Amino acid sequence: MLAWSVFAGAKRRASVAHIFRKPRPQAGRLFLYLVVFVGVAIGLNAWIFSSGAAAWSDSLAEPAWAPPGAAVGAVWTGLFALMAVSAFLVDRSDAPGRRFAARAGVIVWWLLCVSWTWFYFGLQTVANGF
Repeated sequence: MLAWSVFAGAKRRASVAHIFRKPRPQAGRLFLYLVVFVGVAIGLNAWIFSSGAAAWSDSLAEPAWAPPGAAVGAVWTGLFALMAVSAFLVDRSDAPGRRFAARAGVIVWWLLCVSWTWFYFGLQTVANGF
């Protein structure tokens, strides 16, 4: 009787443990997202500072409360890192029906941030910043 209860308990534990063994993206996917999302942010920062966009931005009249350009670049890179983490968390979601919409939202937001940089700094128009 004792042998059967040990076997049944082990079988029950195995089936319960199987619930938690869902195939989910691992840390490699997070690393990939960070490389792509943050790499684009660093590339945009490099483009801004290597082109005339930084000089144009420095020539604008800014309010006294405006942060320095280095702080803006650091926050922008952090924003892109947070978008990478959110894309990773969406991939880990257990709701496949909602995963597509959430992934599309992250990608659209990322594209808006990338395109805003080009519209503002690339075209050097303050009106495009809003």
